Amino acid sequence: MNVTIIKFVLSALFIIFGRFLCFSETPPVVDSYYTSIKGLETTNANKAFDLQECIMHCFAGKTKDDKSSGFSGINIYDNLTNNKNNSLNNDTIPSNLFAQRLKRAIHEQKNLKLVAYTPVSSTYSMQPMLNGKGEDQLCQTKVEVTYLKDNINRIPRTEYLGIVDNKIVKITNDEFNIDAVSLTIEAAKLYTQKKYKEAYEMYKKVLTIDPTDINALYRLGIMTVRGQGTKKNVSVAKSYLDRVIHLSSKDYKGSWWDLWNLKTKAEEAYYYVTHLPAI
Repeated sequence: MNVTIIKFVLSALFIIFGRFLCFSETPPVVDSYYTSIKGLETTNANKAFDLQECIMHCFAGKTKDDKSSGFSGINIYDNLTNNKNNSLNNDTIPSNLFAQRLKRAIHEQKNLKLVAYTPVSSTYSMQPMLNGKGEDQLCQTKVEVTYLKDNINRIPRTEYLGIVDNKIVKITNDEFNIDAVSLTIEAAKLYTQKKYKEAYEMYKKVLTIDPTDINALYRLGIMTVRGQGTKKNVSVAKSYLDRVIHLSSKDYKGSWWDLWNLKTKAEEAYYYVTHLPAI
C-alpha cells in the first residue's frame, strides 16, 4: 500500500478517535472552580478575594469587564452555605452571591472546607444548528465531592455541572431537574442520540417553563425546517426564528445562552429558510 495513503488513513483515524476521546475529558473550568474553592482556606485576604473573583468568572454571565457587585451571574441552588440540610431545595441565589458566601464560610468563618473532589464523567452533546460549530455544545460533568462543615460533619455529595463554552450554567445534586437548563441539557442528549421526536418535545417543555427561552425557540426552528422530530413546516420554523430575533433585541445581558450569539444565528437561519429551498 502506498505510504502516502497509509499516512492519510492513520491521520484520519487519529482525528476521529482523538475527537471521540476528547468527549470524555473534563472541561478546564471544573478544576478552576474546585481548586479556587479549596484555595479559599488561605489566610491571605487579598488572595481570598482573587479566588472569589475566579469562582465568579467560572459561571456564565460574569465577564472580565464587569466590575459591578450588582451583576449577579446565573441563579444556582445553594444548599451548601445556607445552613440548611444537605437535600436539594428550591431556593436559588445569584452565582456571584454564592461565591461571596463561599469566601465568608471558608476564609472568614472557617466553618466550611472542601476536603476532596473527583470528576467522574463528562457527557458532551450537540444541539441542532445550521453548521457544526463547537459553541453549540453542551457538557454535563459528574463530580464526587466531600465537604467538611463545622470541622466535624463530613458531607459527601454528587454534584452535576452543566457547562457551555467552558462556563458553568448550573450546579445541582441531581442529574436531572425540572428547570430550563436541565431540560435543555436533556434535549441535547436526545438530539445527539438521534432521538429527534423526544428532543423536540423536550425543547417544547423548556418553553412551558420559560416561553422566552430563545435557545429552545432557535433549536425548535431549526428542527422544524428540517423535519426532525416533527413534520417539516417552513412557516412554523420562521415563526420560531422570528421570535428569537424579536426577543434578542431586548437586554438579556448575562443569560447563559447568550454564549451562543443566538440572534445572529437566528437571522442567518431566517435568511436561509426564506431564500433557499432547504438548509
